[in-house]
Amino acid sequence: MFPATHSPASECDDEARLIEAIRTDGHVDLYASLVRRYQDRLFQAVYGIVGDRDVAEDLTQEAFIKAYLSLDEFRGACRFYSWLYRIAMNVGRDWLRHQVVADRYDQLPERQVPDTPEQVLYRNELAGRIDAAMRELPEKYREAFHLKHVEGLSYDEMAALLDLPVETLKVRVHRARSMLQHLLHEEAP
Repeated sequence: MFPATHSPASECDDEARLIEAIRTDGHVDLYASLVRRYQDRLFQAVYGIVGDRDVAEDLTQEAFIKAYLSLDEFRGACRFYSWLYRIAMNVGRDWLRHQVVADRYDQLPERQVPDTPEQVLYRNELAGRIDAAMRELPEKYREAFHLKHVEGLSYDEMAALLDLPVETLKVRVHRARSMLQHLLHEEAP
């Protein structure tokens, strides 16, 4: 239906016409052509994050479904693959978050000694101070710190997720730590 050419500009034009046809006519078969075009590339990106082929297949499929259901939100300001990639990364992050929470839950001892009210109060105050300090960090440092220390990702996993060099991420995490230390020291009573 749309001729294949090798020019990036004409490829974008073809893609834009294809997406518009999907939006206006709801042709699932046209969307299937986008899936075929990007499924291997997207699968590799998701697999790089989760490290499990079966999970990556499921998450890639979920990303394509979410993209189809949200196609009206695609504004064309970026290439379709960039938009699809961001959806897939969010799906992957959500899955990783769930895994981290599930792993932490599985690792809890069967019986814990209850905290004293003072311990609960201290922990809640400290968590509030840390959350406030995290909100003050610039987004790029907050994201890197969160992926490394909250989600527990390796630098290689972070690099695949954010499409950034490992060294850049190490610098961002280091700067985030320094900023947090400074912010928390300023806030200390």
